[in-house]
Amino acid sequence: MIVACLGEKGLAQELGKKGTQSDMAFYNHADSSGLVSFVEPISYPDRIAPMLYAAYMGDVILFNLNAASFSMGFAETVMALDYLGKGSGIFVLDGVVEEQVKALVKGTCLEGYTFMEKNPAAVMGAVKAFPLPQDGSGLAVAVDHIFSPKSVGTVILGGVKKGSVKKYDTVKLFPQKKEITVKSIQVNDKEVNEAGQYSRVGLSLKGADASELSRGDFITKGDVALAKEIPVKFEKCKFYQKELPRKAMCLIGLQYVEADFDGAKLSFAKDVALYEAKLILCDPSNKVRILGKATY
Repeated sequence: MIVACLGEKGLAQELGKKGTQSDMAFYNHADSSGLVSFVEPISYPDRIAPMLYAAYMGDVILFNLNAASFSMGFAETVMALDYLGKGSGIFVLDGVVEEQVKALVKGTCLEGYTFMEKNPAAVMGAVKAFPLPQDGSGLAVAVDHIFSPKSVGTVILGGVKKGSVKKYDTVKLFPQKKEITVKSIQVNDKEVNEAGQYSRVGLSLKGADASELSRGDFITKGDVALAKEIPVKFEKCKFYQKELPRKAMCLIGLQYVEADFDGAKLSFAKDVALYEAKLILCDPSNKVRILGKATY
């Protein structure tokens, strides 16, 4: 599974071995029960996008809090998790009173989070015991990193959101709308023939060049709708007091793209893949960076 470590930084490195690092840092923990990948948005709060990526990727959320945590960053993270419907999580407390947190997240999907004192071994046990819904239908892989090793070709890293992927599968890449082949699969740097839901995988691909891929691309066995314009139902963030800007950054899955916005419609420069119905709109240059949420 992929676990997003949000709030105060440092918890992820106490739980796993250092892996891929970019604007997000991954730490992996493998044992006989399987692999857990912890992701921490190391470029946040300077940039909001890495926090949004990590929040979307997390099958489970670890929200690490200490006495210095209750800033605009806390409110921003709570809003993002609530807008994405991330109701499976744990508040990890270090000198924080549980009742204080409960009051601040009342009315959000974070009300269902459990509470634990900061103890890495106990937190790891709780993460592994988390019940996760199973969806074996089809395939959905959200691409988070792309590489092009000389001896291998195009390689993507991503989380299997549902279904499973097998070696030599013929799959589809969106928004490119392109048929590609899975040459090989790695999980935690080990070759496997198949990877199921909640795995974080490395896929070596035939039929796609690294230069044409981006974070947020989507691999599936079926079709995904594409659009340059989306009529939306928009709900403005209560903390955003300015008039809505004419342009906004829009999170759709792991796609983070600029859009023209008139309050009821989003218009993009090129096709986006509509594989997630919950969108977050942002104004990254404003003090309150989340404009609100939208659905289509």
